[in-house]
Amino acid sequence: MSTGFGERKVYKLSSSIKSMREPKPPRVATYLLAINGLLLLYYAYSLSSPVYLFFALFSLTLAYGVGTGSRTAIKVALIYVFAEFFFALLFLIAGNVYSAVDAALSFFIIHDILGYIKAVVGEEEAEEKPERSSEDGADEE
Repeated sequence: MSTGFGERKVYKLSSSIKSMREPKPPRVATYLLAINGLLLLYYAYSLSSPVYLFFALFSLTLAYGVGTGSRTAIKVALIYVFAEFFFALLFLIAGNVYSAVDAALSFFIIHDILGYIKAVVGEEEAEEKPERSSEDGADEE
């Protein structure tokens, strides 16, 4: 007759080990997306533009999604920040010096998200290698 207490401990231990192996969501990208959203909120207020307001809310929503580690939010944020980086560079070339701040924020967000993606892919490949070697060993016998 089992009470199930031992089973719960094993489950908690295995789930905590699994959570330790998963890379943490990109924190720098989360904070920089939030700062970008706040800067866009300032632009929306000072220029009374609903377009800036939309992108400010979009950036803040992406910051929340990236902070929680949602893969969809990370993919959308990467695409959004690449486009924003491109336009910030164009405005910087045209002579808008304030776009340098936006380009720098976008660059660091891209760098952090790509580093996170590299860590996740490397971890998934490391998990697949033992499975492949065990499958190959079973075929040889």
